[in-house]
Amino acid sequence: MARTDRPTSPLTSAAGTAFTARVPARFRTATEPVRARLQRFAIGFVAGFPGLVGLAGIVAAFTRAGVDDLAFRFGAVCVVAAATLLILGSRSFIAVDEEGLAVRFYGIRTTRIRWEEMASATFGLLPPPSISFAITIRPRRGRKVIFHANWWRRESEILARVARQIVDRGVAVDHGTARIVGHALDVPPPGARIIHRALFRRDRTW
Repeated sequence: MARTDRPTSPLTSAAGTAFTARVPARFRTATEPVRARLQRFAIGFVAGFPGLVGLAGIVAAFTRAGVDDLAFRFGAVCVVAAATLLILGSRSFIAVDEEGLAVRFYGIRTTRIRWEEMASATFGLLPPPSISFAITIRPRRGRKVIFHANWWRRESEILARVARQIVDRGVAVDHGTARIVGHALDVPPPGARIIHRALFRRDRTW
């Protein structure tokens, strides 16, 4: 018998690490509101890299020409950027309640979607500068809401509530979201109504 398994790509393997935390059964039927912040390691990673680069530049500058050295200016910009990212990360949050989902992710604006407004939910890798796997929930009209994977505290609680709303309201999903929803609720994945096709191989879908 010929094998029908699709070849595993680095992208597919990486996607297998998103939203994989075990969802306790009690979360699958819970309805109380949940509000969560970013995990500390995520904030530290995002702000820490430019911060360390900036400090290194400042130290290097003072071993040469001091504040007149180009490395000082570069380092100062990096330190300011790190401080900004630290503040934005600390103020980021995700929240669910009986009415909908709200997300603020490294920004000053909060995007919200009401459960009854959901039109589709798709899973994929976001473009730079985010470079993160996420579920993108689009309303019938208005701004989309992005639920980043592996960034939030209490992620499994929030995922269970989002997945339940997707199933109960028959929201259109792709294969990736269907798999995640099935895993979160411990049910067969819902049928995928959104099919992605490869750019150069139209016979390839995911």
